[in-house]
Amino acid sequence: MNEYLARLSRELPDVRRIFLCEKRGTHLGYNIERHGGELVFRDSFNENRSTLGHFNKTLETLTLGGKSCLSFSDKDFAAQKPIMTYFYDIGDDWLLIFDLCVNVKGN
Repeated sequence: MNEYLARLSRELPDVRRIFLCEKRGTHLGYNIERHGGELVFRDSFNENRSTLGHFNKTLETLTLGGKSCLSFSDKDFAAQKPIMTYFYDIGDDWLLIFDLCVNVKGN
């Protein structure tokens, strides 16, 4: 799965980070992160994302029958750049999550 996510990340240049997560918020493996032109695999197994405010709001949207949801603009603390988070329900209690780079005028 990590190889598939890395290949997907290479094909989507605006993706800052990609990972799998359970709907309860538990990471299922690596964060695959873009740093410059390189992909970095950061072990995030068992980290809990449900403590983030936008995570629970997204679950509400997905519970209402949506298959995907785009969060409001936020800041990537590592890169100090604006991002939006895209959640895609892939079934079996899993979410595929993308942190997307946002181009904002003036940045």
